[in-house]
Amino acid sequence: MEPTATVTPVPTVTPEPTPTATPVPAHEPVLNVNIAKDKIGIGQQFVTEISLENVKDIYAEDFEIKYDVAHLEYLGFEEVTGYKVYNSPTDLNGVLRFIIASQGEEYGINEDTVILKLKFKAKAIGTAVVDSTKARIADSEQEYVLKQENCLEDSILIEATDVNKSGQYTLLDLAIDAKYFKYLAANVDPVKYNAQQAGDEYVNDDDLLFIVEQMLSNPDYLPIM
Repeated sequence: MEPTATVTPVPTVTPEPTPTATPVPAHEPVLNVNIAKDKIGIGQQFVTEISLENVKDIYAEDFEIKYDVAHLEYLGFEEVTGYKVYNSPTDLNGVLRFIIASQGEEYGINEDTVILKLKFKAKAIGTAVVDSTKARIADSEQEYVLKQENCLEDSILIEATDVNKSGQYTLLDLAIDAKYFKYLAANVDPVKYNAQQAGDEYVNDDDLLFIVEQMLSNPDYLPIM
């Protein structure tokens, strides 16, 4: 009689639990400030874009912008199509409040969107900051206050671009370029002077005219009384 074969039991495999995906928190709303240029010369103008990011179905915004009055002159704002400024912003020593609303459902904000453009003029050497200090936004059901750390800022470096790099256009700048009239600007001691002011690479009438225009537009450089 042959022995009966012993059947080895197959071990039961315990299924591993399916890992639960960790929920990814939604990005928090951000009011961003963007200055496209890194640096600029005194007397030159630039635009700062204000954008709303990481939001859904937002139709109204109320926010404050603070700019560096020591280095910048505020020239006004430019509206973006579909987003209208409905208050009359008053400049309170460098602080501006804007209340903006979308003009229709198609302009509800669901992606990073520029809602306003601010115009400034550089007026002093140094680093100038434009800062969004506080903001409130609303959809059609409720409003939300942005965290202070999500109200961002940007800066721009302001350099001396007048001929003798003093930071102000004066008659002395005009005299220097007049002396080197018809010279190749690059040959006029670039360590000391910005001889190239306008036009081509030579010092000519375009440069002298530009210098005079800058002198006339400088409120701190008035005619002799």
